[in-house]
Parts: sequence; C-alpha cells; structure tokens
Amino acid sequence: MKRLLHTNIFTTCFVLAYFLFSFAIVFLLAMLHVSGIYASALATLLLYVLAFGLPSVIDYIALRPYTGETPAQFFGFRRLSGRVFWLVFACAILVQPVMMLISSVSQLIFQNVTSDTMYQMAEMPLPLLLLTSAVFPAFFEELVCRGVLLRGYRETPTWYALLIPAVFFGLLHLNFQQALYAIAGGIFFALLVRFTGSLWSSIIAHFVINGLQSFLSWAVLHSGLYELSELTAQTELISGPAMVLAQLFAPALLTALTLPVLILCLIVLKKQSVPAYPAAKRSSFAGPPLLPTWHKGAWL
Repeated sequence: MKRLLHTNIFTTCFVLAYFLFSFAIVFLLAMLHVSGIYASALATLLLYVLAFGLPSVIDYIALRPYTGETPAQFFGFRRLSGRVFWLVFACAILVQPVMMLISSVSQLIFQNVTSDTMYQMAEMPLPLLLLTSAVFPAFFEELVCRGVLLRGYRETPTWYALLIPAVFFGLLHLNFQQALYAIAGGIFFALLVRFTGSLWSSIIAHFVINGLQSFLSWAVLHSGLYELSELTAQTELISGPAMVLAQLFAPALLTALTLPVLILCLIVLKKQSVPAYPAAKRSSFAGPPLLPTWHKGAWL
C-alpha cells in the first residue's frame, strides 16, 4: 500500500510539474523573442528533460534508501538479447496497422489535429525531427509511464497495472482523437515490459513507431505529395459514406493481415519472459499485502 500511495503522489506531482514547466518554457521563449520551428523543438526538448526526466530522478533518489535498487533496477533497464530485440522490433512494426485503425475510427468522432501538427514539425531537418518526436518521447515518456508508474502498480491486479499507466499515457497527449490509440499503445508497451522484464523493450518499440511516422510525414512533405493530398481533399472527389469506407478500408485490411502475426510474436515473447521486477532489498517501504479494499480511492 505504501508503494501504491507513493506512486499516486508521484503522479500528482508529475502533472503539476508538467503544466508548470509548460507555461514557464513558453514564457521564457517569449521573453527571449525566440519563435519558429526551432523554438518549438527547443521547448519540446526542455519539457521532456524538466517535466519527465527531473521528477523521475527525484523519485529514484527519494526511494533509494528504502529499495536499495540501482537506477537500472529501479527503472528496469535490463539488457535485451538479440532475439528479443528483433521480436520487439517486429511487434512495433506489426502493431501500427492496429493503431492506425483505432485512429481512423476515432477520427469519425473527434477532429484529427495530429496530422497537421506532424506536417508542421516535418519542416524541421530530419535529425532534429526524429530527436523531438521519436528519441525524446520514447525515452522520457516510457521512463515515467512504464518505468515509474507501471512498476509502482506492480502489487495491484494485472489489469489495473496495465490499464492505469496506459490511460495516463493517453491523456498526456491532450486530445481525445490521439488519446484513444495512445491508450492501446500504452497497453502494448506495458505488455512488452512485462514479457521482457526490460524498459528498453517499450522504449525501442515507442521509438520505432514514432520514428517511422515522423519519417513518413517528413518524406511526404518534402516530396510534394502533401500538396497533392491537400488538392485532392479540396476537390472532394469522394465524400460521405464512401469517404468513411475509404478511410477505414486500408488500415482494416492491414490489421487483418498483421494482427495474427503480432499475437504470435507476443506469445513467443511471453514464453521466454523473465521477471519484470527483480527482487530488491526487503524493506518496510513495500508494506503488507494489499487488502481487498485496496482500490478504494486508487482511481483518483
């Protein structure tokens, strides 16, 4: 119970830090008269370091006397074998049609603001784009959501430990259209960590997904295909129910082809799974086993 309470307190502090640093960074850049895509990139990198990295490091320092864990043990930075690495890589490729399908369905309900944002970011040089949209998000978001939160809920039932960090991960994206497939992605990342016993698995998968989408956006923008797609949309060649079917057909077909292979890869990972959380030095911090009423107030 002590670990669960501490994790909930960390989550509250993280949310406060996230919004505090968000406003502080924007205010600082405005004071320095820094604007444009490079200002956006700088703000993103600073936010990840200060709002994600700093609270995670402070959390480790605060718990170090109680857990006796090294940073690698605390966050789960266990080395992956070559076979597991390629299985994780394959899963990251195979899960993308599923996420595309969820995104396409959610676009029928919520406005898609992600695509326009990605194409704006794609104006950056490719290395800077990958740094801001793939490297930093993959490392720091996984550090918080799977490195701290998933470990913090390890004594709760499996469904709860998988779901709550995933919902929190989805809400971090701050728009409902993106949140729906981000929640699915969060559960997928948590399963990878549970099956491999390593945070590197979710970091690698997160990087592959974000990196591939960022590269495709960059390639489309710089090849002239983006202007062609905009022109096609303006001419309204198809609309209404036909447009909906066209929007869902491709990701649904890809999902039907890749989902069975994805499930097979996850089964293989699970069969050779190792404990996600090696036993640390026993301390009173772990607390007694959870009571049947552990969940009361935990959703808050």
